[in-house]
Amino acid sequence: MSDWSSERLGDVVRFKAGTGFPRDMQGKRFGDLPFAKVSDMNSPGNELTLSFAENYISRDEAKSLKAFIHQPGSIAFAKIGIALTTNRRRQITCPLVLDNNMMSAEPLTGKIYQKFAYYLLLTLDFNLISAGSALPYLTVGSLKDIAIALPPMAEQMVIAETLSALDDKIELNRKTAATLEEMARALYRSWFVDFDPVSTRAEGRAPAYMDATTAALFPDSFGEDGMPKGWLQKEFSGYYRVLETGKRPKGGIKEIAEGVPSIGAESIKNIGIFDYSKTKLRRVVS
Repeated sequence: MSDWSSERLGDVVRFKAGTGFPRDMQGKRFGDLPFAKVSDMNSPGNELTLSFAENYISRDEAKSLKAFIHQPGSIAFAKIGIALTTNRRRQITCPLVLDNNMMSAEPLTGKIYQKFAYYLLLTLDFNLISAGSALPYLTVGSLKDIAIALPPMAEQMVIAETLSALDDKIELNRKTAATLEEMARALYRSWFVDFDPVSTRAEGRAPAYMDATTAALFPDSFGEDGMPKGWLQKEFSGYYRVLETGKRPKGGIKEIAEGVPSIGAESIKNIGIFDYSKTKLRRVVS
């Protein structure tokens, strides 16, 4: 790393602000330009990139708003409110407009490789430079002054392409997991909500895609209550003693560096899927 240089973030990217989004322009699902809000970064398909939005506008409307059109390769992020504390970054893949709760960092040609800029920004904690307590916000001046270490361009490209290949693999695995989860949901509904195996056996047929041993576990008729014969419907409360709710220390746990993991809603990605990068710690008092 001896050939890496010390730079300011503002020397390698150009920060571009978002635009106020009048209410009477919102709600259009088609148009020339996506008008992205912070919430669009949560949309399925926008996990790594910002490729579409819930709202669209025409180029004439963008011109009337004097909106800056953020270009592909720029990195979008929240600049105000609780959203900025999550440090989400999305690489823009098509020309779009950002609302005024967001901004973008445009990599400067010849200074930094576009993909490397994205991964670089992922390593920066904007909480360390945000101003405001009740409503945190970022200023362009503080963003520009962030000190970074920058490798030569050829090394930037190798690092970025390696990380990009890993991201592609992770995304493929995520999609595979989502497909398997949907299949599991459909199977559960078929077996235990719609009772398809029971209906099929009641008609004297073998349930599809099910071996004989598994099929034999299902009744072959329904009772008067509409449930499979021999099955009971009970309240969930009859199967647990205490249903606990979680809590965190008053004032938050941001500065605690040791203790036990504290999992919050921000860590839960899906059923049985957790993002441990957001896990914080809390002290245990005996």
